[in-house]
Amino acid sequence: MRCYPAGLKKEIENLEVIHQFDYSDAIKQTRLREAQNPKLTKFPTFPDVAHPLVITHPESGYKALNISPMFSCDVVGYEEEQAQALLAKLKAIAVDTKYTYTHHWQMGDILIWDNWRTCHTATGHKRKFRRKMHRTTLAATDTFGRVDEDRLKASN
Repeated sequence: MRCYPAGLKKEIENLEVIHQFDYSDAIKQTRLREAQNPKLTKFPTFPDVAHPLVITHPESGYKALNISPMFSCDVVGYEEEQAQALLAKLKAIAVDTKYTYTHHWQMGDILIWDNWRTCHTATGHKRKFRRKMHRTTLAATDTFGRVDEDRLKASN
């Protein structure tokens, strides 16, 4: 968050962001394939969840932006146009190459990152090579965030 302008930091400090599992195009495509082929294993359905837009790392105390280009779809209390503009600005900063690390893989590499402060993705993987990934959580606390009851009621 150190790279964000002071005015923007102040604006987002106490906001909540909605994470919607079905917001990503990849999940939408999966849902479409499931609808077309009832034999496919169904991907789980999750309710929309409101999370703090800014989180504080429990060990370092550093503030971090809690958005996902794939799942962050709205800002609680903002009109849609205003929310989309803010999210677009935040996502653009989050994925700016000035602030990203790109790993150039070599056989035997292991990569470990702090999920509190990292927006991660797999890119540049040549499909002819096998990619094997394991996710391990070494330590965790209770989850944070809340089910967005208004959205849940509206969808039923």
